[in-house]
Amino acid sequence: MRLPDALAPWAGPLRALTPELGTALGPMIRRLDTMLSAAEPAAAPAGEFAGYGGISRRGHPERLLASEWLWAQECGTEFLRRAASGELLYLEPGFVDPRPTGRVVVLVDAGPLQAGAPRLVQLACLIVLAAKAQARDMDLVVEVLGTDPGTRLTGDLRRMLRSWLNIRLDRPPTPGQIAARVAGMDAADEVWILGTTATGPRVITAREAEWTAAGASRVLASIADATVELPLPAPEIAVQALRGREFAAIESTPPGLSVGPLRLPAFTGGSRYLLMRGEGPGDLLSVYIPTGGRPLGRPTRYGFRGTVHAASWWGRRLIVVTLFRREFAVHVIGRPFWDAEHIGGPIEGFDADAGAATGDDPIRPVLHVPGAVLWRIGDAWWRLCARESPVRIEQVSIAPGVGSFRDEPLMTAPTGTRHLRFTGGPRPITAVDVTDHLLGGGAFGWCAEDPTRWRIHTAPGAPEQVLYVPLGVRPIGLVVEDGRAALVSTSADDALVRAHTSDGDRVLGAWSDGTDPLTVHPTLPLIAMRDRTGRIRIGHAVTGRVLATLAAV
Repeated sequence: MRLPDALAPWAGPLRALTPELGTALGPMIRRLDTMLSAAEPAAAPAGEFAGYGGISRRGHPERLLASEWLWAQECGTEFLRRAASGELLYLEPGFVDPRPTGRVVVLVDAGPLQAGAPRLVQLACLIVLAAKAQARDMDLVVEVLGTDPGTRLTGDLRRMLRSWLNIRLDRPPTPGQIAARVAGMDAADEVWILGTTATGPRVITAREAEWTAAGASRVLASIADATVELPLPAPEIAVQALRGREFAAIESTPPGLSVGPLRLPAFTGGSRYLLMRGEGPGDLLSVYIPTGGRPLGRPTRYGFRGTVHAASWWGRRLIVVTLFRREFAVHVIGRPFWDAEHIGGPIEGFDADAGAATGDDPIRPVLHVPGAVLWRIGDAWWRLCARESPVRIEQVSIAPGVGSFRDEPLMTAPTGTRHLRFTGGPRPITAVDVTDHLLGGGAFGWCAEDPTRWRIHTAPGAPEQVLYVPLGVRPIGLVVEDGRAALVSTSADDALVRAHTSDGDRVLGAWSDGTDPLTVHPTLPLIAMRDRTGRIRIGHAVTGRVLATLAAV
């Protein structure tokens, strides 16, 4: 596929995208280019005078052509008419412009209000401004507001766009941050601001204006006093673009885009995202596990102050709990959907050093219940509501629900000595003399007097399933596929991984050489681990088939 001829003026920057995405963004790019050009003040002639190079309909009287003076001498009325109608002809001066010394600097808001359609408008603006910089032989520089001022995206546009797309912040920039960043620019720089509430001649904002059943279909883009309505690409290609899958391939990965080491993979929620720790305690990496055997995308990296304690994806929002200076805080990456900015603060009377993650533990889950979040600190579960102090809850285990119970997690609560009450998902039941239990796949599993015999309750009305595990193994996960339950276990020294089903046991040999604990998805039949080569493997929890491999680059 090739770009339409109408997009020829932007063909250079559009090489950073696939032709399909470039064509889909074409109407938006053309309208934005017209709007941005109209917003720029007309530049006065500059450089060294180099004679007269043409004829213009505007100019000073001393540059009128001799033929125009003949009209004034022979037919004054016609001369006046031509002057009033702008039909007089003038000599047009030519100048040799010096090489520009400034840059085209784009300051971008990557906060939660820019997720979705406004992000596509930012992408189209970056293509337009890259073409303008190229035409003027100027360098394009992209800086994300709210990040380190020394972090600048320059060089190859393909790499710049990928880095820009991977930066997501949980709060919009403050007016002080914007003013400080603008004040740090050189006088010769041409500064544009994308997506903030700041005011100025080169500030571009966007908001959704029209929706269909598939989502937003049109947006309103504004600059100065001008507003234009822009059509959005089809939802399928728009979603792929926002995930970075419609960007042109990069033959080699430069050091500046390295995601660094990948370690301690963890499935922490009901979505198809795998979360991993990076090099530092505040580094969090996320990768989506596609269906249908499609290849993995590039992990998205997030950086936080302090230590990432817990994190989970809720739909299209990433919820992260951090610990910084003995204070917990909740960050929402994506569109805010409740009063998240008031969530967080110190937990009085709690020794954070005793139960919080240190950066050398797998990331813990964050679960959603109406109006609150739940996460585990040490051996206790805590509930956090907006504008309220955290409350300890007496739950032994909590796991994400499935289907219609997604917002009602599976829970176990003690009802007496070795008695557990299972709620959420399947019908509530009370298990007696429980010695061990698991939640997963929307099901409950436990054993009583016989540690080798596990009773599994799945969907309401479904018969109880019984699975047997040999002595000396440790069940770590419960999965359900097509109504059939399976237990995933490891040996006492974590050297051997098995899947236990009603048909018997299967040794998962490819999963017995991990350097980090094996993680089992709480709702899907997926497992993941880091092997001895430093690669992250994702596979099927029952068959052990490796579905994808992710390497640090």
